[in-house]
Amino acid sequence: MKKILLVEDDSKITLALGIRLRHTGYEVVTAPDAIGAMAQALKHAPDVVVLDINLPGGDGFLVAERLRSQSVTATTPVIFITAS
Repeated sequence: MKKILLVEDDSKITLALGIRLRHTGYEVVTAPDAIGAMAQALKHAPDVVVLDINLPGGDGFLVAERLRSQSVTATTPVIFITAS
C-alpha cells in the first residue's frame, strides 16, 4: 500500500483529504505543522508528500527544501496545496 504524508494545519481539510485518500487505497500519515512534517517524513518514509504552503513553524517551501536535504526523502515527490 502506498503511503502519503499529508501536511495540513486545518483539521477539516486534513479530515476531508484523509478520508478521500484512504478510500482510494492509500495509507495516510498526517502532520499539522512544519516540525511534525519532518518528523513524520523521516519516521515513515512516505511515497509522496501532500504539503500545505502556509504552515505553523515554517512554510511548505522550507519543508520541501528540508525534505530534499535528507537521504530518506530526497527523491520523494511533493505536491503543494493551499486554501489561499
